[in-house]
Amino acid sequence: MPRTSCSAPWPIRPAAQSSSRSKHLSVLKRAGLVRDRRAGRQTHYSAQPQGLAPLIDWMSLHGTFWRDRFDTLESLLDRMEGARYGWQRFVARLERVTARLG
Repeated sequence: MPRTSCSAPWPIRPAAQSSSRSKHLSVLKRAGLVRDRRAGRQTHYSAQPQGLAPLIDWMSLHGTFWRDRFDTLESLLDRMEGARYGWQRFVARLERVTARLG
């Protein structure tokens, strides 16, 4: 895609945003996520999904680790919520007993 006609949900302002767009595209190019092709005065960019391979590899190695950690956190929060509910029941019962006494 030409740099001045990026597909985006916002209007393109070539003069005002050309510099920042160029910087973003150069970073994406260095990361291997886009490839550029010159056609006269225009530069066309295309996505390179294989550039995401290192991220996918990392996720396959560490995804299980983080899923386990989030499962542990979830069970801890569930236990804490249960303990809090139990504490609230205890306080409510104590208030009923003291109300009857007083």
